[in-house]
Amino acid sequence: MEKLSLANPELFDDLILASDSHLNTVMGKVARGEFEAGDVTIKIYLSYEVGEIQVPRSTNDIEIKTYKKPVIKYAIKSNLKQSFSNESSVLTEGYMLDAGEKSVKLRRVDDNQISMLSDDFE
Repeated sequence: MEKLSLANPELFDDLILASDSHLNTVMGKVARGEFEAGDVTIKIYLSYEVGEIQVPRSTNDIEIKTYKKPVIKYAIKSNLKQSFSNESSVLTEGYMLDAGEKSVKLRRVDDNQISMLSDDFE
């Protein structure tokens, strides 16, 4: 009897090789500056199905024994992350805020209105 382990090459060699391929691809793109970051997600689905085996008892007799056959499926997914940003500002000269309880509006300010505002709003 052996332990269920990712270190078992007979069971998980393909999973390990595919995971290594994803790791190398993602890290290579990140290291070359093509992407900011990346991740590799490995999902392993474990269940079983009932199997049957015929065991000979004597020359003309067999016994059917049932057993739990492991079902192990996996999926490997890579995501590469890149972010872009622009920094700037919007010109708001000639506008004033009008903040009500439920909304904020921008209004154009004409020269007459500006002269009526106190020093706090300059």
